[in-house]
Amino acid sequence: MKKAITVLFTTFLLVAINKSKAQNIVPNPGFENYSSCPLSYGEVNKCVNWKSFGFSPDYFNACSPDSIVNVPKNNFGFQYAASGIAYCGFINNSGGPAPPPEYIGAELTQQLIAGQKYYASLKISFAGNYCASNKMGIGLSTVPYDQLNPPPLNNNAVVYTDSIIKDTAGWYHIKGNFIADSNYTYIIIGNFFTNVSSCPAGTYISYYFVDDICLSTDSITCYSSLGINTIKNSETITLYPNPFSNELTIRVDNKEPLEITLYDLTSRKLMSKNFESFTTLNTEQLSYGFYIYELRNKNGLIKKGRVIKD
Repeated sequence: MKKAITVLFTTFLLVAINKSKAQNIVPNPGFENYSSCPLSYGEVNKCVNWKSFGFSPDYFNACSPDSIVNVPKNNFGFQYAASGIAYCGFINNSGGPAPPPEYIGAELTQQLIAGQKYYASLKISFAGNYCASNKMGIGLSTVPYDQLNPPPLNNNAVVYTDSIIKDTAGWYHIKGNFIADSNYTYIIIGNFFTNVSSCPAGTYISYYFVDDICLSTDSITCYSSLGINTIKNSETITLYPNPFSNELTIRVDNKEPLEITLYDLTSRKLMSKNFESFTTLNTEQLSYGFYIYELRNKNGLIKKGRVIKD
């Protein structure tokens, strides 16, 4: 009898643990698994589980022998992966009739249950040297799309940002929750809105990197920012200018004790300063190049990213 009770308790404990740690049902969420290294633009199909759901989104990986789709430096900008060594990129908006918005998509590992509450998130980084825009987000579908048959602009997404993300320094964690209204089987990343912030007329485009996609019944699974700033309809932390020269200014909407620390690319600590809401670092003594910053509050790291002295 004692053995039976022990087995029953162990089974109950395993069930409770599994239930409390719901899984991310997005396959290859960080784009780390690949069939072969990307060699040029438009090769998102080389990223396992992912493919184009509209036009020619790109796959970037540090394994690439070609600098145009490498990580961290590529033809669209300079950005380390939010995690690992890879990410994808897509056109979010255009200042002219072409090129159109791009989409990446994948089949979920589990079909969504209609009426169930879900949590979703993604990390976005502005590529720079392009037009900054908004409305980047996650859409769902019961059918797949392809390169020549993109999803409709139905002004609906389960999670997206109204903020115009224009800081190239770090990754921004966009998140939200929703009640599934259908048994969706596919996840799509891109822009599903017609009222995106306008780019100047001409050939200008709005381009963003994307990493760490999450969809789960557990908020902790998707809402853990892993040290990256969280954005939900408003930007709360700003570092400017970027690139900087002799000064770097940090502004935070919330008034609380904070610490900003600047490191070089070897993780050597260069300077640190405590402040509330607003401060300026004197960077006159720093050499030209890339630097890593960390912003902390009493609970620990809340934002990490890269800035450039030019």
